[in-house]
Amino acid sequence: MMEGNRLHIHIGVAVILAAISATLARAQTDESLVAQPWQKGQTFESSSDVRLIQGAWSSTGEGNVGMAEVESTGRYRFTTDHPIGPAVGYQYNLVWPHGDRFPVNRALTDVSFAAGSPLGQIGQHSFWGALVGAGYAGEDTFANGNGTYAKASLITGGQLDQNSGWLLFIHYDGNGLIYPDVPDPGFVFNSKLGDNFEYVLGSGIVGATWKPLPGLRLDAYYQYPMPLNVNVQYALDQQWTLFGAYTIRQLAFHSEALPGNQRLIYAEERAEGGLRWQVAKAVHLSLAGGYAFGRQFRRGFDYRNEVPIAGLSDEPYIRFGVTLLF
Repeated sequence: MMEGNRLHIHIGVAVILAAISATLARAQTDESLVAQPWQKGQTFESSSDVRLIQGAWSSTGEGNVGMAEVESTGRYRFTTDHPIGPAVGYQYNLVWPHGDRFPVNRALTDVSFAAGSPLGQIGQHSFWGALVGAGYAGEDTFANGNGTYAKASLITGGQLDQNSGWLLFIHYDGNGLIYPDVPDPGFVFNSKLGDNFEYVLGSGIVGATWKPLPGLRLDAYYQYPMPLNVNVQYALDQQWTLFGAYTIRQLAFHSEALPGNQRLIYAEERAEGGLRWQVAKAVHLSLAGGYAFGRQFRRGFDYRNEVPIAGLSDEPYIRFGVTLLF
């Protein structure tokens, strides 16, 4: 009986994280690794995207600056006995500008790994868990000794009723966009209003999911200071889905060219539309065209004191994506 209660509590809290984890820049190496539910029988999942932009102009007068960007997240669990359990995850981001006279002309990498698990039950309606991890954010991969950082979380949460739940956490991210040198406490409240609307409110987090028509889904989530994600998708049938998205994001990297605790910060906005194809149950492919704007490299300790270094012109891009579920 205790085992069944514990699993029920975990699933209830996971509703909160499932709603917001896809929007977090540190997804799969944050709290979602501990509590996001798995599909039955699944042990591995990953999502990877590649974006290519050519022919951009910079604010420093350099023309024909190319850009390659890669985003990838994934996780693996050690047992399929329960919907939630011990797991490891990774997050990988690559920003690679290339132009002979452009001030930033090296591959910038942010990669992190984490392990986490629910650890126990508190009373009959809540649980607690923990996560530890490490990462590197800097020029090239592991080329800058100052680029290594730690990650850790303590988490507790529970259900208020069948349609709502809460989560409290203390999260430390040594490469966070704001206050990377101190732990960050937070809370989240999640509630469903009927079968078609769900919202999330918390410390620096707000969002909602709305399903107004069969096959149509709208998601909008924001987490201070970044990112913002707005997504619309419409399922044509079981294999093909049309989608559109608008995203604001920032990434921070250590650089040998900057003094002290200054970091190189890349900011951008994107709007895109495309088509997703479920090739098989375990393989999903996507192709999108979009427009990147507001692209700028800045320097600063964190989000509060950024100073522009160089900007890039607004340009179209193409994106290829693959999702694997095993």
